Amino acid sequence: MVTCPLKDNYNWNAVAVSISVNDTPLNYMVLHYPEKQIKRNFTICLSVMHSKYSKVLELIETFEFDKALGANHFVLYHRSSAKQSNVVLNHYIKSGELTLLNYTLPIPPKGIHYFGQIAAVNDCVYRSRGISRYVLVVDIDEILIPYQFNNWMSMMDNLTASNPNASAFMFRNTFFDTSMPDDIRRFRLGDKATRYKLKKFLKVWREDFIFGYCNRCKTLVMPEWIDKMAIHRTERIKGDHTPLRVNKSVALLHHYRRYGSSQARVFNAQTRKYSGIVVGRVIKTYEKLKPCVPDL
Repeated sequence: MVTCPLKDNYNWNAVAVSISVNDTPLNYMVLHYPEKQIKRNFTICLSVMHSKYSKVLELIETFEFDKALGANHFVLYHRSSAKQSNVVLNHYIKSGELTLLNYTLPIPPKGIHYFGQIAAVNDCVYRSRGISRYVLVVDIDEILIPYQFNNWMSMMDNLTASNPNASAFMFRNTFFDTSMPDDIRRFRLGDKATRYKLKKFLKVWREDFIFGYCNRCKTLVMPEWIDKMAIHRTERIKGDHTPLRVNKSVALLHHYRRYGSSQARVFNAQTRKYSGIVVGRVIKTYEKLKPCVPDL
């Protein structure tokens, strides 16, 4: 990361990077100054989308579930996606809920860690300063579930009140293996969840193992206080602010992927307390877009 010490009380318009002060810069980056007041509470920074991503229902489920928990806006760094996914992305762009940034790299992807993910994460946090109270960095197959509260705002109000110097909140990760059979016992919306392949409600057996902090965990931050982000943690925080390791009893990051582990499993249907809202929203959105996306 390159930082530029700027003189106070001067409104700079752009910055450029060059090897020598005598070189003519090839690119200029226009500067955006913070808004005068916060516009939203939660911004979600999604991982770089690549390899012609095509999971339409997973995409809709992620957007609608995060919105039910408190997300106001999404930022997505885009390399490639399938046509049907583009339909979904355009839907959320038109609604004003998604900012999609074309993310081209100056070198082949193999020459940089995971499609330049670290650069994308830091860019997202920086561009959210003065706009969003909180920023959460997650993948599309992850969701942060509060266990002691009904939504993120209630949880964060509690955490910040009891930890006034915290500006980064680390949540531990646990896997829900998507290769496991669906379990809809005692789930009144089981048939609908099955039809629309809503795995966050169908996969309710998590691994007994919960990863430690900094190992697959994800961090929710107050962007004003963050100097530098890594994928799973903060690297530099301003002033006397500190990261907080949030107890697993407060919230967990649910990660839905094929894992194939021999770990013991624990029944966990915490997501289903939101099913009454999320399932209906997913169905409504999918049916609206259905003429332009493949049938189930």
